[in-house]
Amino acid sequence: MSSTKVCPFEWRYASREMRRVFSEYKRLNIMARVELALLRGLVKAGLVPEKVVEDIGKDIELTEEDILQLREIEKRVKHETVALIELLSKKYEKLGAYIHLGATSNDIIDTTWSLLIREALGIVEVKIAELLRAMVRLADEHVDTVMVGRTHGQQALPITLGFKLMNHAYEISLCLERLLESHRRLFVLKMSGAVGTMA
Repeated sequence: MSSTKVCPFEWRYASREMRRVFSEYKRLNIMARVELALLRGLVKAGLVPEKVVEDIGKDIELTEEDILQLREIEKRVKHETVALIELLSKKYEKLGAYIHLGATSNDIIDTTWSLLIREALGIVEVKIAELLRAMVRLADEHVDTVMVGRTHGQQALPITLGFKLMNHAYEISLCLERLLESHRRLFVLKMSGAVGTMA
């Protein structure tokens, strides 16, 4: 597998799950699947013959060997998306002139990143929910544990550790709620063609 880094999450700062999401392997496979989804949409609209996609099956799966081949093509054509199109055209001969029809590279790239970020946020949301449950359990254990309350950085009236933890848990729950509500605005995918006219 290529050592090319596409995102800081891929290696140094990420969990194994996040590294998998932001790996070159995953990103290129999502790009290929976006190209296939576009083709299936064109078939559904009657713009491309159905026989073009009938041999592909449910999904495209690029192998590590395919990705190495893609990198060799890219050295020659100097464009990752063009290299992917050439690779897919060779791998699935029927795609030929239909692959990438009506799209621009950024239609594929932006859609791919949106799908990767959506998957990554799913991981983050699960972790936040786990944190929330742990905080609520801890708050319940310390419902009667007295501690110093503070105001303006000064000691004030006593509170319980459970009360303090529940306040933090409430704030985190609001952040999770906002994150979940943002999905419908953040993950709108675009396919608008070379100059944005959808032609």
